Amino acid sequence: MKKYQLLSFAVLAFILVACNNNEPEVLSGKIVGTMGCCDEATRTIFYKGYFVETSNKDTVLSFNLDVQDSIYVEYGTRVIQPPIQIPYSFTLTVLEPGDPRYVHYAPIVEDAYHPHITTGNEIQVIINPLKK
Repeated sequence: MKKYQLLSFAVLAFILVACNNNEPEVLSGKIVGTMGCCDEATRTIFYKGYFVETSNKDTVLSFNLDVQDSIYVEYGTRVIQPPIQIPYSFTLTVLEPGDPRYVHYAPIVEDAYHPHITTGNEIQVIINPLKK
């Protein structure tokens, strides 16, 4: 009986190790909105942020997307219609407020003339493009 218990334990351990996938999820996505904001501390630095809807339907906020000059970003949050497809696959690095790359921005005062984007939980990320 001990031989079968040992074999069962070995199979179970193999399955657990095989299922423990530490590879980041490869995603695609589209830019669905922009955010123009100032830094929280001095309100002198203007940040250009992009709301991205990923292929798994999460919406994240990134300030590192390499489109800073090709998409006009004004102050406030704006919807982009139609959304702009990101032409490459990527992975995400989620940023916590203590991370030095995290953007701490001042509260945004919106106007009533533009369609604003709303997201449930604002998750700030670094978008890591994948090479083909």
